[in-house]
Amino acid sequence: MVTDINNSVATPVNQPPSVTFAQSTVTVLEDAGAQSVSGFATFSPGPTNASTQTLVGYTVTVDNAALFSTAPAIDNTGKLTFQTATNANGSATVTVVVQDDGGTGTSPVVRRPQQAIDIPGVDKSTNTFTIVVTPVNDAPSVTFAQSTVTVLEDAGAQSFNSFATFSPGPAN
Repeated sequence: MVTDINNSVATPVNQPPSVTFAQSTVTVLEDAGAQSVSGFATFSPGPTNASTQTLVGYTVTVDNAALFSTAPAIDNTGKLTFQTATNANGSATVTVVVQDDGGTGTSPVVRRPQQAIDIPGVDKSTNTFTIVVTPVNDAPSVTFAQSTVTVLEDAGAQSFNSFATFSPGPAN
């Protein structure tokens, strides 16, 4: 049996894009406020045959949503933003799906007069990083039952029950 390979045409398939991060772990202190890291994520459309494809966007999910009052997000410039929940600490794995505009339709790989083999293109890929929120020693507090105490001159020693309430701070 002889196969005519001279009539074959190889067409490149859509290759997946990729996303890399400036660091694999982002560490912040508990109660540090809103965070913004410019240039955190870098988009790559893939190999040369995909070089004209552009970023559609990033989809971001976390495995510990309770750690955040504003969930992590990455904009199309690669800026990471998030805010941790008050008095929360711990870690979260952040999963990022990057998508380009290459499409997911079928791309012919080999065409022969007798058959066509089609393989779907890929326009998404996934990468992860970790956010670690380090606990801090929160200050204790004291609350007074009243703000002014009036005592007569020469009244002697005075005692007030439940005058002050002490709190060691949040449980963490």
